[in-house]
Amino acid sequence: MRKLFTLLFLFPLFMAAQISVDNQWKNAINPTFQNLDKTKIQSGMLLDYAMEFTDVTAYNGVLTDTTYVNANVLGDIYKTLFMSKVVTDTEKNNSFLYTYY
Repeated sequence: MRKLFTLLFLFPLFMAAQISVDNQWKNAINPTFQNLDKTKIQSGMLLDYAMEFTDVTAYNGVLTDTTYVNANVLGDIYKTLFMSKVVTDTEKNNSFLYTYY
């Protein structure tokens, strides 16, 4: 039992050590938006800047048969919104969540 507990405790530490950051998308998309004044974007998020895992604009508050959300779709929405951040200021990113949700 003790070995199992130790294994379950150490497993997340081993998994976290395997994370690597791939900057390929960022390096490819940044030249497109290099002349954009990112301070003018009030929400701090730009959907054109993100790699779209799902069509976020379809989830506009109107329930349809194509906007069914499960855990996978919710994860895709989160990843798309996370990648759409154009500013590093967390206060602006939080204001987006409070404004639109």
